[in-house]
Amino acid sequence: MDPYERDQDRILEMLELPSSELGDVESDYSDVDDADLASNAEHNSDSEESIGEEAPIQMDVDEELNNDVLPFPGPGHQNQPMDLSQHDDFDPPNVQANHRVLINPTYTGRNKPNPVIWSNVPQPRPGRIRRQNIVTQLPGPKRQARNERSETDCWKLFFPETIIERLVVYTNIKIRSVQENYARVRDARETDVCEMKALIGLLYLAGITISAKQNALDLWKKDGLGVEMFGLIMGVNRFKFLMQNLRFDDVTGEDRQQRKDQDKLYCFREFFDDFSQRCRDSYSHSAFVTIDEMLPNFRGRCSFRVYMPKKPGKFGIKVWAVTDSKTYYTSNVEVFISNQRRGPFHVSTSTRDVVNRLVSHIENTGRNITCDNFFTSLPLARDLLEKKLTLVGTIRKNKSEIPLELLTEVRGNKRPVNSSMFAFTLNETLVSYKAREKKFVLLLSTLHEDDEIDESTGERAKPSIISFYNKNKCGVDVSDGMQKEYSVARISNRWPLTMFFFELNVGGINAFVIWKANNMPLNENRKNSRKHFLEKLGRQLVLEHAQRRAATQYPIARPIKDRLSQIFHFPQERREPQAAPAQQGRYSVCGICPRRKNRKTTVICNRCHTPICKEHTQPSCTNCAEANHQPPEAVEDGED
Repeated sequence: MDPYERDQDRILEMLELPSSELGDVESDYSDVDDADLASNAEHNSDSEESIGEEAPIQMDVDEELNNDVLPFPGPGHQNQPMDLSQHDDFDPPNVQANHRVLINPTYTGRNKPNPVIWSNVPQPRPGRIRRQNIVTQLPGPKRQARNERSETDCWKLFFPETIIERLVVYTNIKIRSVQENYARVRDARETDVCEMKALIGLLYLAGITISAKQNALDLWKKDGLGVEMFGLIMGVNRFKFLMQNLRFDDVTGEDRQQRKDQDKLYCFREFFDDFSQRCRDSYSHSAFVTIDEMLPNFRGRCSFRVYMPKKPGKFGIKVWAVTDSKTYYTSNVEVFISNQRRGPFHVSTSTRDVVNRLVSHIENTGRNITCDNFFTSLPLARDLLEKKLTLVGTIRKNKSEIPLELLTEVRGNKRPVNSSMFAFTLNETLVSYKAREKKFVLLLSTLHEDDEIDESTGERAKPSIISFYNKNKCGVDVSDGMQKEYSVARISNRWPLTMFFFELNVGGINAFVIWKANNMPLNENRKNSRKHFLEKLGRQLVLEHAQRRAATQYPIARPIKDRLSQIFHFPQERREPQAAPAQQGRYSVCGICPRRKNRKTTVICNRCHTPICKEHTQPSCTNCAEANHQPPEAVEDGED
């Protein structure tokens, strides 16, 4: 008697049911139609309500299954893959027309004692779209961000006046603590909001000139190789002084030691949390977002600095980020601190908990999350489904939920290159793609429900899941590259300053995304629009300070004031030359040369009586001088 028939007889004896109620059972399971198999699988469940007269055969299952495991009926109805090699008509797996490989009707995960049962056919569903795949929010700026049009207004969504004022207060506290080290008060004078915005504007201007890592002295050179704007806005010594004393918390506060004992991010926590909240409140993602890590480069002393050999900078501070896959807007960030002290700021650093925290602001919106194998797992995918979010990502081979058939060549049956094997549960799809010999690519998706092959890949015959992943996986990486392209970061041994540069870079990209969305008709045909945006933003940030420097009462050289008036189109005051003594032959300072030259002369202009040196004297004969000479009163009357 066939083993399958023996199992059926044993089950009938246990249940005391006549064989007529079960109907005729074929001895060869390979003849069962895929559609019938999927239909029967719909009603299979280990819940008490689903065990009825229609499926009494499940009473023979020895091992209790989890609520999220869907066993599939098969020969013996065991939770193990069927060994078809025992049948006489068994054939080795063949590649079908769509490059699919079928080995067993079901696959069993390695997570004992309750393994996950996978089917090789998609699970049938009603005609309605799953609620996890329905996006409930429109993408684009939201709340106050929808009304901002200028570059500065979009940037102030992330760095408002209150943030700049707090930055000024903390910086002045530090300046007052070091003023006694300077002989002159003007060398260590306190700053204000106007000057602080000018400092940030210079950082953005340094970024667009690709000179963020350049020595500050090179930017202030006056031999034609420097950047003229820097010398006009601020002196190099003042710039270096402000950068050295820039602070983000009260360095003299009584609670500083207590904050330090509770939080390793204590001296930047206030600014970081405020910035993250403003990023979440200002923009609504598109349907696809990416989760990955960023690495602001830093090689100084920091207890949570990490080493990532595959990153360009290798050393830095790891930051988890949620970024839009289409616009590269970063909506949420979190610093990775593996050795955080126990207390109110201690959080779990497991990838499952990190992702759940990062997507808290987009729960129940139907969006898709794309991430790499560092994050992807079956428990995480099910957590996101409960929040009406889907997941697509590569998955590591060491995950116990993955069946062995999708990892290796089963029983010596070699899979062809560019072939795919699919495994399905009610909500998850797992695909194993053989890219080359001994190279299997595994992806897990809760967005896709079928075994579709992307025809645009040609002979590669990649599954649509892989094509979707390749299209949306680079959101964070592209944003990171955009930060590096026009980075404001300067070499520093203080990690809070590095984090401040990181915020300025991310804030500049986010402000550009909002500005572009609000001014879309104006930016359709523009090239390098992000560079132009940062250039205008930098000029607008330094504008107020430049206007103050160009004012008459400000103690700087007259040529600097004149040049600022020319660049920013400030109104210039008309200066009348001072009258020189009427006596000829008496020494006076040249009225045309700059004051610093201090040129003495005894020559006076016969027309306006201004002392003139040899450089500004033009010789002429007596006849020409008398012919061209007119009294000053006559010239003025003619002009009027």
